[in-house]
Amino acid sequence: MVRVEVLTSPRCAYCNTVKMRVSKVVDDLKKQNVFVIVEEVDVLKQPEIRLKYEITSTPALVVNGRLVFVGVPHEDEIRRFIEEACVKRT
Repeated sequence: MVRVEVLTSPRCAYCNTVKMRVSKVVDDLKKQNVFVIVEEVDVLKQPEIRLKYEITSTPALVVNGRLVFVGVPHEDEIRRFIEEACVKRT
């Protein structure tokens, strides 16, 4: 199982795009029996997360506790991050 955190903030113009792309990729992977837990984290409500990953802007993507992308990744990049995390766990 892979854990994905989408780091967001309320005024972020691109955060919804990333959340939708992550959701689409996760739905596709579920059909292949790859299970992913997705959590949205508002970094303004949880500033310790922003400090932990040393980010200065959102959106950002964390996979299994590792910051993998800041900005808006394409769906194929999201898929690759998750698939790489699956390989590392086996």
